[in-house]
Amino acid sequence: MGINKSKVLRGDPIVINEKITLRQPTINEIIDFDEDRFFGIFWSMCSSAYDRPAMFDDMGIDFMTVSDWQYFLSVIQVMDKESTCLIFGDFDFTEFTLQKRVNDREELEYVLYREMDGYIFDESVYNEVIPYVREMINFHHSGKKAANKSTAKLLIMDDRRARDRNKNKEPESMLDGIIISLVNTEEFSYTYKEAYEITIYQLMKSFTQICGKKSAVALMQGSMSGFMDTSGIDSKAFDWTYSEEKYKPKGKKLITKTVKKK
Repeated sequence: MGINKSKVLRGDPIVINEKITLRQPTINEIIDFDEDRFFGIFWSMCSSAYDRPAMFDDMGIDFMTVSDWQYFLSVIQVMDKESTCLIFGDFDFTEFTLQKRVNDREELEYVLYREMDGYIFDESVYNEVIPYVREMINFHHSGKKAANKSTAKLLIMDDRRARDRNKNKEPESMLDGIIISLVNTEEFSYTYKEAYEITIYQLMKSFTQICGKKSAVALMQGSMSGFMDTSGIDSKAFDWTYSEEKYKPKGKKLITKTVKKK
């Protein structure tokens, strides 16, 4: 099922079902909550095992065998209502227990079960909810996928090196840089005060569009000046208008490089 991006752009609450309604936090709410904590929680929720291979390797688990749903189950049970309230509101994952059941295909599967009302949060609900959360916070996967065991080892090593590089870094606000850049740009019509009142999705879409427009304008100016050879540049690069196709993130890469034996 596709998501309704128009409703997300408009800032509407997203009704998944009678039990779950996703709210869209403003920049003010995220900063008051703590920006670094907010993205840490929801990026973790939206990730897959391929985004965190070193974590699973540390636990002695082959990350290539962990599905997105299984990954979600491994992280969601430590998130209380206060942690997830900016998007999930009063919905409380700590009210659920992990249980097994036999599905319609007569396969054994894990679900989250809430005893007080019998509500089941299963993989089908996950597949409705998480695409919206990913869209709202502009989350994208690492873009890498291993083709075999050897390349899986490369991904683990790369992830571990990245984790080691970042573990002692002081948190740096991503939102501050984006807001300062946008408010001081003629294409952005909001003041500082107004910018903090829009949703994270609206802010990120504005940032993506304005960066694209400035790039397109620079290409057109270079072309008209005669100082730039634009013959090898795709004509779409000169179009400054927004489209999902133009700005969609690149798909997963199948990493096939092998590790040389010493």
